[in-house]
Amino acid sequence: MNIRGVYRSLKMIYQINQEVKETRKSLGEPEVIKNMNNMRLAAETMQNTSKNLDSSIQEIKMTGVFEEASELLRVARENKSSMSEVTSAVKEMRVSITALRNELRYIFR
Repeated sequence: MNIRGVYRSLKMIYQINQEVKETRKSLGEPEVIKNMNNMRLAAETMQNTSKNLDSSIQEIKMTGVFEEASELLRVARENKSSMSEVTSAVKEMRVSITALRNELRYIFR
């Protein structure tokens, strides 16, 4: 390495050192400290919220609500086809009742 290379390396080291000093200085400014504290508080809040959510989920699981909802969905799926059959039967019955009504109107005129 020649003298110029050494000089460039020292100059680069000096520039890096200046940037480090400026960064350290800016980290000590009240606004930056306030922002870092706000980020810390936000992280703590998120962590507490996560713990509370986990706790709530565990309590809900202990009540059996998820199992009951799952069973209800299973029964609803099984009864879906029979519900469509009931709907079709009710429609047919309505048509029959309408026809009977019209026939009775005709007879009792």
